[in-house]
Amino acid sequence: MKTKHFIGIGLVISLAFFSSELMAQEEEESRTTSSQFTFAYPLGTNGYDAKYTSNKFSVNVLYGINGGLDGFEAGGLFNYNSGDVSGMQLAGIANINTEHTSGFMWAGCFNLALDHSRGVQFADINVATRDFTGLQAGVVNFAGGLRGVQVGIVNIVGEDNGAIPIGLFNVVRGGYYALEIVAGDAINTSLNYKMGVERFYTIYKLGSSWYKGNPVYSVGLGFGSMFTLAEKHRISLDLSANHIVYNDEWNSDENCLAKLDLSYRFALGEHVSLIAGPSLNYYVSEVRVDDSFGTLRIPNRACTSPNENNQEWGWIGFNVGLAYRF
Repeated sequence: MKTKHFIGIGLVISLAFFSSELMAQEEEESRTTSSQFTFAYPLGTNGYDAKYTSNKFSVNVLYGINGGLDGFEAGGLFNYNSGDVSGMQLAGIANINTEHTSGFMWAGCFNLALDHSRGVQFADINVATRDFTGLQAGVVNFAGGLRGVQVGIVNIVGEDNGAIPIGLFNVVRGGYYALEIVAGDAINTSLNYKMGVERFYTIYKLGSSWYKGNPVYSVGLGFGSMFTLAEKHRISLDLSANHIVYNDEWNSDENCLAKLDLSYRFALGEHVSLIAGPSLNYYVSEVRVDDSFGTLRIPNRACTSPNENNQEWGWIGFNVGLAYRF
């Protein structure tokens, strides 16, 4: 983890303790100013009254503690607001808002909205503890309830209000989690794990097959979406990229299979579904076996384009299997 993350986490914890003290104090009458300048609270134009004052334009050289925002705010380290925020916030490390937030939040490390919020959050870590509407983009994104899009490595959603989590690991309360075993023409057996929501999920794939008496393995990653036709009838569309490993040789030569799978899904029960449908395949390989490119059994109907350093194939195949939904 980068040094700025350690610094950011330490300052966030310190500020959290300080903010609890502020919130415990007796409320004073709030006021609004057109602008304020703070070096580090309370060294600023609003002094100790800053925590009760909402601003239209706010600049905090190190950090500022203000009563709210309706406009623009920039901070070298932190921006902290105890009242409603509407507008744009920029911070070197963190933006922290305790009341309703609406607008654009950008921070080098951390964005935190403790009340209902909407807009855009950009930071390494984005947290909206209650309902959030809009876009969160970072390494880790969390929303108590989400109506919108998350883009990151880890996405966590407490309540799906229309969420679309796009990432490697998508954890959604009441979301879509399924394990599939699928048989196909090029990869004989594939084990697929899906996580996210029906409208958009991430796919992890492991496959195995044989070619000229030697084992073939595949490791893949993809994304997909599912559409409901009727109570027991669904359609899924999955796109994946798969690295092919021949005879246990993990080398740097290109040996990749891209698949677009359109599958009809019939529910056999509450958790189990039958899967069947066509697959559009594109395969390119630099690996030679017995003076010919490729390590998969390609159907004779496949279109092919041999080159000096590799060979490409394209064909329409078929998949059939079973899915278990957790």
